[in-house]
Amino acid sequence: MATAVAPSESELFLGLDPGGDGAFGVATINETQISTATVSTVAQAMDWIRAACGSRTPLAVGIDTLLHWSDGAGGWRPADRTLRESYPAAQSSVLSPNGLYGSMGIGGMALALRLVASTDVVEIF
Repeated sequence: MATAVAPSESELFLGLDPGGDGAFGVATINETQISTATVSTVAQAMDWIRAACGSRTPLAVGIDTLLHWSDGAGGWRPADRTLRESYPAAQSSVLSPNGLYGSMGIGGMALALRLVASTDVVEIF
């Protein structure tokens, strides 16, 4: 049986939402504080992350981007198809990777690769 453990103040989580110029969202969350900002580039996001984390290593990083692809029809990934079928009201917000803007697909993956290169702790799943 799993035991729930409350996060301590030292446990840090990152949330990243790649966008274009002035629309790249960055956030840190711990038990007591949420910090957010909007930047314009992957380099600026990395600078913000370094400053926000200091000497702490994030426990987890969530990036709203494409870390997995499909070579199926239209590039549709199975998870995207499932989301569209399970949540009809949200269908218009779940797109095929072929229909997305470059800032999400390119900037998001670039940020993921920079995070992996910057530490031996971050892994892509």
